[in-house]
Amino acid sequence: MNVKIEPVHVHLDSKITEVNTHPFQLTVDKLEKALLQVSLKGRKTKSLVFMNHNPLGDIYSWDSLKEYLEFAKRYNLHVITDEIYMATVFDESIITVHSVLSRKHLPDPNRTCVIWGTGKGLEISGLH
Repeated sequence: MNVKIEPVHVHLDSKITEVNTHPFQLTVDKLEKALLQVSLKGRKTKSLVFMNHNPLGDIYSWDSLKEYLEFAKRYNLHVITDEIYMATVFDESIITVHSVLSRKHLPDPNRTCVIWGTGKGLEISGLH
C-alpha cells in the first residue's frame, strides 16, 4: 500500500489589519479557503493539525479552539493538536492556557488527538 500525505499550509499574515487583529492569526475563514483550494484540486483532506503555543508562542483562546474543532467536525476531519509546550507558560496572570484535554465536551472527541510529552514541560527529554 502506497500512502501519500501532502500537508497543506494555511497562510497566516504577520501584519496586523482590521481582519487580522494580531500577527499570524488563524481563523476559520482561512481554514475554509485552504480546504476549498484543496478540494478544487481534487484532493481529499483528512485532518487538521495545529500547534497550540508552539512555535509562535501563541496560545489559542477556548473560543478559537472551539471554532477550529467545530470546523473539523463539520468536514469530518480528525484534529491533531500539538500541546507539547503547554506547561511552559511563565506568567499565567497574563495568559490562560486552554488545552483541548481540559474540556469535558468536545465537538468530536473520537476524532480529536493531542500530542504532548515529558521532554519539554518536565525537562526529562531523555526518558523514553
